[in-house]
Amino acid sequence: MSTFPESAPRPFSFSGTLDGPEGIDLISLSGLALSEAEIERIWSSTNARALLAECPSLTEIETGEADDVPGQSERFFHYEAPSREQLASEHRSVITERLKL
Repeated sequence: MSTFPESAPRPFSFSGTLDGPEGIDLISLSGLALSEAEIERIWSSTNARALLAECPSLTEIETGEADDVPGQSERFFHYEAPSREQLASEHRSVITERLKL
């Protein structure tokens, strides 16, 4: 039995590293049909983690760090949003603002 009513949005969570989320294509998440030039404009001015940080409903929680190679540590994060739809909407707004669409 589900603890969420059928009409209630489901919380959305995922993991990531300093490089960004794992298993989530941020361009696809936005739902925008962007050209290769527009995609390049986005990634030439930011990275995935910084782009996600611009979404107001998204919470980033640092969950750990690995220092297997001296000078090359990795940090791990857990991300939570009220729903995939809300995150996608906010992310779309961030991208359209950056591209001035």
